[in-house]
Amino acid sequence: MERVARVSEIIAASPVSFEEAIRVGFARANRT
Repeated sequence: MERVARVSEIIAASPVSFEEAIRVGFARANRT
């Protein structure tokens, strides 16, 4: 349970980074 809590905490702490990662992935997919 601790691991899950830590992971969710990290995700909740940096939602912008998560969204940015998705955007970067999309940009790369569009380039190819």
